Amino acid sequence: MATPPAAQPSTTANGIPIPPKLPRAAQTAGPQLAQAPGPRTVQSLQTDGYGASLKEDAEPIRSVETLYDEASGFFGGGTYSLETGITYSHYDTRQLILNGFLALDSIFLGNINVDQINADNFTLDLTGRYNLHNRLQFDVNVPFLFRDVTYESAGAGNSTAQVSDRTVSTGPEVGDISVGISYKILDQNESRPDTILSLRAKAPSGRDPYGIKMTRVADNDNITVPTDLPTGNGVWSLTPGISLVKTVDPAVLFGNLSYTYNFEEEFSDISAQQGTRLGGKVRLGNWWQFGMGLAFALNEKMSLSMSYSQLIGRSSRIRQNGGDWFTVVGSDANAAYFNLGMTYAASNNLAIVPNLSMGLTPDAPDFTFSLKFPYYF
Repeated sequence: MATPPAAQPSTTANGIPIPPKLPRAAQTAGPQLAQAPGPRTVQSLQTDGYGASLKEDAEPIRSVETLYDEASGFFGGGTYSLETGITYSHYDTRQLILNGFLALDSIFLGNINVDQINADNFTLDLTGRYNLHNRLQFDVNVPFLFRDVTYESAGAGNSTAQVSDRTVSTGPEVGDISVGISYKILDQNESRPDTILSLRAKAPSGRDPYGIKMTRVADNDNITVPTDLPTGNGVWSLTPGISLVKTVDPAVLFGNLSYTYNFEEEFSDISAQQGTRLGGKVRLGNWWQFGMGLAFALNEKMSLSMSYSQLIGRSSRIRQNGGDWFTVVGSDANAAYFNLGMTYAASNNLAIVPNLSMGLTPDAPDFTFSLKFPYYF
């Protein structure tokens, strides 16, 4: 979202990624998509007389083409396309920590700490695609991340009036690089949608979160912060998925479903304690992701979309060398989003796609704004 940003993702508070369109098929009159010439082959059509008028009327609206690309993930406007995307996400969480006991069932005796975390993530995505005959697509995505997290805590010195903070930043650094393949197995007709199958593999090219040490702030031992921030998951993953797109003039309906399987990985250090180095294995929790929405063209160049997307992740498990597997408490995730998007066809080769995603659950970022520029060759 975003159509499901399917949502590249940024990460949840517990470190699980929040993770995330089909050839530019032409449209005939009515809701059916057909394999008609794209906008960059118009010059090869008949250019005069009544036949030219018919050809022009049959050409797909440019905004509908761009809308279809974003809804399906299948970019068929040209054999090659290059997309630059910029994403900003913000996450704000507060936690009340009580360390003590109740006296007379009403008076709390002990320490009261109010912790707050403000996280800002910036991502630059470079995505290259190759589309073969509006049927088969290959793509590669390279993200670059900058992360800035501020940790605040009240309650130092047994006083809620004393608040201290510490900011940890990292980047810009490369994240987890991924490659994907998509194949359109069914063309839509009056009774069925376009159906696209996809498979994506992600490599642990970013900085993994395991072995990053926690340290106490010098002027307030009430705060413990990481010495660095991760830019990746640290494990290989495979994501099969399916996308459905149906034109119901003047709207486009779309939906998608995917499952991410994370492979078990061994690390030389999984301990977060200073001065401790402990090897072990990690089984990052797998997750389901789905979304659905609708979009409609406003005119020949602009379209709007709205959608709902959700990610449900299982808990992660770790095992120290020589020990047993145990579940990481709080590592499961349920992140839901409401997405508002727009596509603007700046030219036959360039589109501008802004998207605003609003988090609906605590595991989702408060909001995410992205701006993408797909260019077709």
